[in-house]
Amino acid sequence: MNFDKYTQNAQAAVADCQSIAMENGQQQLEGEHLHLALLRQQEGLVPRLLTYMGLDVEGLACDEASLRDLCLRSAADFLALCESVPDRDRPLGPPRESFYGPVPRSAEEMYRHTKNVNSYYFGEIGVEADNGPDILRCREEGFRRLEEQADFLANPVICGSYDELWSLRKVLRRFLWHDRIHARALTRRGLALWGRAGMADPFRFGVE
Repeated sequence: MNFDKYTQNAQAAVADCQSIAMENGQQQLEGEHLHLALLRQQEGLVPRLLTYMGLDVEGLACDEASLRDLCLRSAADFLALCESVPDRDRPLGPPRESFYGPVPRSAEEMYRHTKNVNSYYFGEIGVEADNGPDILRCREEGFRRLEEQADFLANPVICGSYDELWSLRKVLRRFLWHDRIHARALTRRGLALWGRAGMADPFRFGVE
């Protein structure tokens, strides 16, 4: 890629993510470094979009407590979204395959997929968690077990599965990112079928 073709904001974000990695003693650049750099651009597109969605951009870019609260709110919103779908088993798109296997098609499949990363994400930072009984309560329990660890705010970088590097902040941001990918797909497809009167839109992804 030609770096000179990037916008000024994109060039600044790349430079900033390198600085963020160095500040945290991390040699390898991760997507989370770029996410944080983009969040810190006060006049950038990403903060404006997140503000439109009703999210606390400053919280996303700063402390773990704010990120934790956003993760729990996100889980509650995802649960509310799925519970509002008139037919949770109805396929909302054609069959598709991804690197990870079949892409979830129905609201129920999207819900189970999004809920069932709980044990995986927490497990990558050494926290034993499960995936039940629902997306909110299993996430709450994961955070409870995490916070029982005396040094959980130390935010160490851990080499997890497939040699991917993880930290508490990465897990928090990954929850938010993963929730929104599937909430967006479900909202757009669901509103196209049932309309605003037929289902909730807690993430405010619906087109005005």
